[in-house]
Amino acid sequence: MLITIGGVPSDPLYRELIEAGGKNLERIPHEEIRWYYSAADVYCLLSTDEVFIHYGGIGTAVIEALASNVPVVSRHLIHFPGINPSLLGEIPENREDVAEKIDRVLNNPDRYRPRESVKAYYDFELILKRNIEIYHSLFREYYSS
Repeated sequence: MLITIGGVPSDPLYRELIEAGGKNLERIPHEEIRWYYSAADVYCLLSTDEVFIHYGGIGTAVIEALASNVPVVSRHLIHFPGINPSLLGEIPENREDVAEKIDRVLNNPDRYRPRESVKAYYDFELILKRNIEIYHSLFREYYSS
C-alpha cells in the first residue's frame, strides 16, 4: 500500500493517490516518524521547482530517511558532495521518470547503501569529534603563547 505523509487535498496528486487506493497522513508527531521510516521501502521528495531543487538544500526529512537506511528518490540528492548518489537512491529527471525510479529502488533494494553513505556527514560522534578539534585549533591559535 502506498502511504504518503504531508500531502494535502489541494495537491493535484492527492486525488490520484486516493483513487488508486493509497492513504495520506497529513501530520505525524515527530516522535512517531521513525516507525514510518523503519517500515518504508522508499522515501520520495518530489519537487518541480528548479530554484528550490538547486538552492533549497537537502532537508531534514531526506537526511532522516537516509539515516534510517531508506533509499531516496529525489532530485535533492545532488546536494551530497563526495557521495555517489546512486548509493543513496535515484534522481528522477522529470515527473514521468519518477515511477521508473521508484520501481528501480523497490526491485533492487540491495543496490543502495544510504545509512553507511551519509554516516560520515551526520553521525553524532563524528560531528562532535570534529567540532572539538575545531575548538582546540581555534583555542591554540588565539590563546596560546
